Amino acid sequence: MAAVRFPILLFVENLRPERPIVRLTIVSLVSVHVMNNGISKSDAIMDQLRRLQRVCAHFCVHVRASHQPSAVNHVVDKL
Repeated sequence: MAAVRFPILLFVENLRPERPIVRLTIVSLVSVHVMNNGISKSDAIMDQLRRLQRVCAHFCVHVRASHQPSAVNHVVDKL
């Protein structure tokens, strides 16, 4: 969640003004579920999710995540 929150804070001025949607492609199915459904059993993850939600609400940004299998993500994994 922090890996999503920090770039939003850095680049929010470059986003389009009319309720921008930030679309993420993530390898972790857990992260996709947590971001899209707004719930986790982990207190630590929920803390980070709430921080992300506050930033998104403040800047009127909507985050949507989708899954990309790690087998497809081989270029990034090599880096």
